[in-house]
Amino acid sequence: MDVWRRRTTGRLLVLGLAGNLLLLWSSSAAGWYAYSEQYAKWQESRPLTMAAWHSAVARDRVPERIARYKASGLNQIFFLKLPRACDWGWVQAAREAGLEWMGGMRGGPPKAAVQQAMEIGGGSAVIVFDEPGDRPEDYAAIRERIAWVHDTYPGLLAYANLSITKINIERYITECKPDVFSYDQYPLYRNGETFVEYLYYLNVARETARRHRLPFWMILQAYGREHERPTYAYRVPGEADARFLAFTLLAHGGNGMQFFTYYGFRESMIAIPYESAQEEALMRYEESAPTACYFAMQDMAPEIQQLGRALLRLRTKDEIGYAGAVPRKCSAFQGHGALKAVSILEDQEAPVLVSFFDDRAGEEYFMVVNLTHGKDLTKGEGQRTVRLVFENVESVERLNRLTGAIDLLHTNPSAGNTCTLDIVLPGGTGDLFKWHNGKPWDIRPQP
Repeated sequence: MDVWRRRTTGRLLVLGLAGNLLLLWSSSAAGWYAYSEQYAKWQESRPLTMAAWHSAVARDRVPERIARYKASGLNQIFFLKLPRACDWGWVQAAREAGLEWMGGMRGGPPKAAVQQAMEIGGGSAVIVFDEPGDRPEDYAAIRERIAWVHDTYPGLLAYANLSITKINIERYITECKPDVFSYDQYPLYRNGETFVEYLYYLNVARETARRHRLPFWMILQAYGREHERPTYAYRVPGEADARFLAFTLLAHGGNGMQFFTYYGFRESMIAIPYESAQEEALMRYEESAPTACYFAMQDMAPEIQQLGRALLRLRTKDEIGYAGAVPRKCSAFQGHGALKAVSILEDQEAPVLVSFFDDRAGEEYFMVVNLTHGKDLTKGEGQRTVRLVFENVESVERLNRLTGAIDLLHTNPSAGNTCTLDIVLPGGTGDLFKWHNGKPWDIRPQP
């Protein structure tokens, strides 16, 4: 299991705000809620968003690059510099391949960047500002750009991507009115450790999104770099790492994920033999190669989309709990209704996450995630047996991540009124369950 490492960053402004959020918003008080009409319409025809940031490199075998991107299982492509992506044919190639694009407003006048790309078409969302600071001019720019996108292109989602420790998130949401709450954080360090407060901040973001009834997206780590400071030296996620990032986001109610970065750094989903994006013109298709992170994405994307059929219709509820070693500033699982305890049989100190959801009809679901991950750890090496302990429960239902079927799982009688269910989960992976009570799942049909 990876070693959790403390990282002392952030501002007192945000730490105080996080505490206030948890006081103001009681997890147990909230039930299912609708998102905005615009977002509901946007999401209705789309699967759970899985995108990655792609540097718009020179026009070199673009169709093959796009085909390789789609083969990873990602369903949207992100260009931070839209004018470059347009001029070098990337937006057009994505559209011809049936791949929607998301974009940033860099590379020229912000509005002109979006207008140029929208003349080609195929856009779905725009990040109007990346990692803004807590300055009046930043709020003003975000507010003006989001309003412009809403007025000019009503079908596009508009939002800023945050560094959660650099901005007053309540002010941002209240004043700027984004369509999505999104932030980034890169917790996987090159020395094999993991930022100890990663899951704490993930819950802060979850509570923020719930409080404002916004969909919750996140930009997840998909690159590595060397740095003299250990907390800025990142590793490229492997199988268990990538699953840990993706499935913990899903367990916190996340309904969209982007990855930084697919292409543009020496260590990304696609490795290149150059030091930086400053050498973009030199990057050639035959000199690039998929990394372990690419193949991890390819492997887990179908499973995430099966779970997304239900999760897109559910809402996160109640507190998230942990058994085994409890991550910093998080809560131990104390039982919830008929689910009394969880543990990993191979190691009682290994952490496992439990979270809860409800649907529009008030039906309750729960998700269990094996948090075992680590540098170069495969999903098989991180595989663990998770024991669920219930009281007076003969069976539960599970959405099969591989087939999309609803499996009926019978428990085994134990002492007194208790019973157990053992499930095997690969490293970093979670399963979604529902109580077996004759009520249907709220789930999208199989594609």
